[in-house]
Amino acid sequence: VGLGPLTAAFCPWLQRVDRPDAIVANLSGLTPYFALVRAADRAGVAIPRELAIGGFHDQALDLGVPTLTMVLPWAEVGRSAVDLLLDKIDKGGKKLPGICVPLILCGGSA
Repeated sequence: VGLGPLTAAFCPWLQRVDRPDAIVANLSGLTPYFALVRAADRAGVAIPRELAIGGFHDQALDLGVPTLTMVLPWAEVGRSAVDLLLDKIDKGGKKLPGICVPLILCGGSA
């Protein structure tokens, strides 16, 4: 879906009285992000004062609009996934502990 149709889809949503205060999205495909920023502008919604935007990506982004980027350390995620899989194979049906992979927060004011 292109920028125009997405912008058109977001506009009525952002013009509602009960619109969200914040949106968190996957920022790997930036077309929806730019459509959201354009729709907020058309709806008269100020970013970040009236709408905070945050998202996940594999690197810090400077997109010209205050956006909180949660950087995912993919190499660490991959290593942890392999370790869990090997533990699962070694331990059979035993329940494995959860793991925590730290995020890096960059920019924005969300």
